[in-house]
Amino acid sequence: MKVSVNELLNIEELDARAIFEGVKYPWEALTEIKDFIFEYSKNLPSDFERIEEFVWVGKGTTIEKSVLIKGPAIGLQLRNQAFCLH
Repeated sequence: MKVSVNELLNIEELDARAIFEGVKYPWEALTEIKDFIFEYSKNLPSDFERIEEFVWVGKGTTIEKSVLIKGPAIGLQLRNQAFCLH
């Protein structure tokens, strides 16, 4: 079963709605995420901090020791055994 973007998300509520414009299925937006993150990072609120090249998290975010983050990435909730890859 293929679930369309409109069935899965209310894109009007998303900051990243532009990456879903013109796509039918969510996975079609994957190629747009990297460029979106680079642009979005230019206007992050002051409660975000850059912890690595192309990786930003909210100040005070707890990142477990076993977490791997490979940017670009913004504002994630990172739990045990998490892998965040672009």
